[in-house]
Amino acid sequence: MYFRSSLNGPWRNVKRGLHLDDPEDLAHYELIERTRDQYVDAGLVPKCSKFYRRGRTRKGQTTVGLSCVVAELPTVGQYLVTMIYDQLVLVYELDNATLTARQRQSGVIATNTQRSGNRVRARDLFK
Repeated sequence: MYFRSSLNGPWRNVKRGLHLDDPEDLAHYELIERTRDQYVDAGLVPKCSKFYRRGRTRKGQTTVGLSCVVAELPTVGQYLVTMIYDQLVLVYELDNATLTARQRQSGVIATNTQRSGNRVRARDLFK
């Protein structure tokens, strides 16, 4: 599965596609909101987004229950990312020090600083 997020959109876009009368959607939205507020309280400037399935030419369908909050850390090239999978919160620190020239040309700004083995299992992505 390949997912994208739209981190340049306004906060109000996070609500789009969610049914806030659905307890699961509401709980997920409130968790995104709390996470965003924690970033702000820490002096960071968060950007929030839901994830979308990759479309052929445009943004694909919203993946309800998968969202992220991203902020640049005070050290240039370092980012804090919180992935929210339903009610599971996963926090990663990203760095731009190990990007390849091809990644930079493609617009990648940072990558996970933790190395994994040659075989990546799905469960390892959510540690």
